[in-house]
Amino acid sequence: MRFARLSLPLAACVLTSLVLPVAQAASPPPGTGPSERVLLTLTPRDRAALHALAHGKGRAHAPAIAALHQALPSGAQRRSVAATLGSLGLTVDRIGTMSVLAHGPASVVDAAFGSARAVDPQSPTQQPLPRLPAALQGQVTVAFGGDDNRPAFRHFALRDGTADGTDLRTAYGDTVTDPRHGGVPTAAEKAQTIATVQLSSWHPSDLTAYAAMLSRQTGVTWPAPRYTGINDPLLPAKLTTNPSNPNYGNDVEVALDQEALYSVAPYARQRAYLSGNDLLGMYDSLSTIGDDATDPTTDRHIVAASISWGFCETDIATDPAADSLYAAFEDILSYDLASGVTVFAASGDNGARCDGKHLGVMYPASSPQVVSVGGAQSAAGTAADPSSYTAWSDDTGSSGGGVSRVFPQPAYQTGVASSAQCPVQSVAAQCRVVPDIAGLAGNPGFRVVSSGPTGGGIIGGTSLASPVLAAAFANEVAEHGYRWGVGDILPGLYAQPTAFTDIAPAGFDAMTGLGSPHWSTLVSPTLGGSPHLSVATAYSRTLTVPVAVHVPDWQTYDSYRITVDGDHKCRLDSTDTTTAPTSVRIPDLGYHGSADGIHQLTLVAIKSAPAQSGFVCRYSDAFVLIDTTKPTPHPKLSVGTGRRDVVASWSGGDAGGSGIIRYAVALREGSRTVFSTTSSRPGSHAVPSRRGRVYTLLVTATDRAGNIRTSAAQLVDDRQFTLSSGWHRQSTTAAFDDSHALTNRSGATARVRAVGRGYRLYVETGPTGGRLAVYVDGHRRATLDTYAKHHHHRVGRTVWTGHSTRARTVVVKALASTNKASNGHDVVVDALGTIG
Repeated sequence: MRFARLSLPLAACVLTSLVLPVAQAASPPPGTGPSERVLLTLTPRDRAALHALAHGKGRAHAPAIAALHQALPSGAQRRSVAATLGSLGLTVDRIGTMSVLAHGPASVVDAAFGSARAVDPQSPTQQPLPRLPAALQGQVTVAFGGDDNRPAFRHFALRDGTADGTDLRTAYGDTVTDPRHGGVPTAAEKAQTIATVQLSSWHPSDLTAYAAMLSRQTGVTWPAPRYTGINDPLLPAKLTTNPSNPNYGNDVEVALDQEALYSVAPYARQRAYLSGNDLLGMYDSLSTIGDDATDPTTDRHIVAASISWGFCETDIATDPAADSLYAAFEDILSYDLASGVTVFAASGDNGARCDGKHLGVMYPASSPQVVSVGGAQSAAGTAADPSSYTAWSDDTGSSGGGVSRVFPQPAYQTGVASSAQCPVQSVAAQCRVVPDIAGLAGNPGFRVVSSGPTGGGIIGGTSLASPVLAAAFANEVAEHGYRWGVGDILPGLYAQPTAFTDIAPAGFDAMTGLGSPHWSTLVSPTLGGSPHLSVATAYSRTLTVPVAVHVPDWQTYDSYRITVDGDHKCRLDSTDTTTAPTSVRIPDLGYHGSADGIHQLTLVAIKSAPAQSGFVCRYSDAFVLIDTTKPTPHPKLSVGTGRRDVVASWSGGDAGGSGIIRYAVALREGSRTVFSTTSSRPGSHAVPSRRGRVYTLLVTATDRAGNIRTSAAQLVDDRQFTLSSGWHRQSTTAAFDDSHALTNRSGATARVRAVGRGYRLYVETGPTGGRLAVYVDGHRRATLDTYAKHHHHRVGRTVWTGHSTRARTVVVKALASTNKASNGHDVVVDALGTIG
């Protein structure tokens, strides 16, 4: 929810965040106390449908994006919540897909939502706000913030390793594209993106330094890291340099995650979602991952997300607000999974006692929607051979694991993970057991490069295992030529128990789960996945739109169809093709611009099934904005404040809707170019003039769809006018280019031909000013009175504006009539400027 990525028409159907001002519905009494933030998580319209989409169900009945749009909170719900906050006396900062963020005086927040700190004063973790105003109930699941800024999550990085020099890529991934083996990365491997959730700032230059270190150690050049940090401007991540602050050293956690990702997937793109270290920050980052993964204007290719932060389930007070907290986070995790993102999370570093004191497990690793990653260590002191792994447990920590107090056992763990007794009596006999899988966390450790206040060194923990296994999974998906996410893989993992290296103790256990994964075996039809439809660009000026259909190499289909804003039922159709389409035709109504607008494209991939089952269909959506209308640039030339200044201005409009992305501007003096520039937005520029010249401004506008149009404007000095008898030129330093044309004879005319859409005449006004008529191509368009009580040099008056830019003849005619207050009927013409 960092930024509104589109302020263009596509925003109408993108699942992106919005930054909207909200008018307050009433004038509540003023509050007191410091300003506090509150984040309200929105309740989905259809939570069951959202959960079904997250776990691959329901996709055979409706396109995923369309169904997701129907399941998520509605626009009306978002606006209603924002208006209610305004009526309570809060200022709304942002309306997002799944939340509304606001701030206001402490007394107002406390009166509406209560004190979060008072819920459990002894807890080390931030608590949810204890109540919701009646007007928000049913629309909001839970509220975070208020008077509680305790860290919700802590980092897991260890500082006490015993060795150096891991080979994580060999242990979990392929060596085909390893820089040390001279391999060439595939297009899928270069396109994939791995996300991380980070609750601290850091020095991104450390990642570049880490790559340089690997280059020195291996003697070959590693690729430049492709890192992007997305820091929330309203809930920013911070770098703490005060040793007494509990967040001190958290930057090393970020360095560990990003460098571990790079060591395994050096060609992948990294997107770190950074926010403040509390519940608001975690929710915000997870929400933004979903927004980015469903943004139809940019395929982010987010295959996996890794979370190395968490809190003990036992640290959240057992009251209704706690249930709502988990419900809100499970909603946002469902959103990410439905967007195709597989989420990994570290299970913790304190064994069965998640905080070192109380029996319990870490969240979000305990979520049944998250691949929970435990820790292993190598008895042989080498990371490259998982067969030497044992469960991580030494004097620095041990793999987190155990039984959830919150979540019942998911179906995929039935018969595999046994929890003889649930910690909570109200839950069924079996509960969720973590972790699911395990990766290197202990000996031999991982060397981190960090320029932060605590420095780098040998570090381990399950926060090493999580990003390593996420990156290895993304690598293997890419090895199959697939660069998009699969989403929920947990049922597929548990369905293939032999595709793991078992880690002592034998069998599934609450320290290492199923064991160390063999991704090359696990990434298969059992793991799932759907075809993906993409367009070359989100904007098109032609009705035939190039598309690409990407099918995992572990899937096959008998026929394909792409529908446009229409029927996408699972059935055979005469338009079906046996090969994947490479383009789609957007229908039009037979007149220009009739197809302009946003269109939803839906791929239907069909596989024959036994007669009693009919067909099996999989869907994928893409969006395209058709814009066949050329933009309209508006060049304008005018006289500046100085007597020899020419001011060139440019702006424009785009009725087609894709928006102007580039202005190419050229100002000419006769045939000589005196100024040129390329700009992404409207602007202006002044240049000194030379006497008697004609200036022409050419502005070419290009919109996002590739439509181009050029318009011109001119500025003509009085020396270019053809004067009839009765006029004479007068030199004066007050005039533009030091002269103007003057007459007091009724009927005297001055004629000029100039290119433009509209015309602006520069005259002189004063106590002796008379009236004049302006004709454009023989039609009288304006009558000007140049009388003024006080003398004014050079006044610009727009005399006419048309619909097209072209050359026209402009005639100025002195009239006999005068203002009653005028002492004469002088007409003074200084210049003519045009508007393109």
